[in-house]
Amino acid sequence: MKPGGRSESGPDINRHAPASPTNDRRTMSKQEADSRYALRMVVNGRERLVTYEELALSNNLAQEALVRLLIEKKMFVPKELMEMMETVKKERYRHLEDKE
Repeated sequence: MKPGGRSESGPDINRHAPASPTNDRRTMSKQEADSRYALRMVVNGRERLVTYEELALSNNLAQEALVRLLIEKKMFVPKELMEMMETVKKERYRHLEDKE
């Protein structure tokens, strides 16, 4: 295992799931256990269940890395990103503003 909790095959995202009765799939119904997971993936022949929280954190990490890289390569400046985020917010969430 590498420093920072990473193994040779990538980050060890299981380290954030402490053993507890509510985290133990054996004490939950199959439906309850299955509803906690966003997806199943196979890495090096081993099945891995990914929670919605892990998926959201992973997506956030990838998005932040991409934005930093694009800014570093001067593809755009942070102000342009903020302006576009505001545009997308207005387009996508227009129905929420209409109710207020």
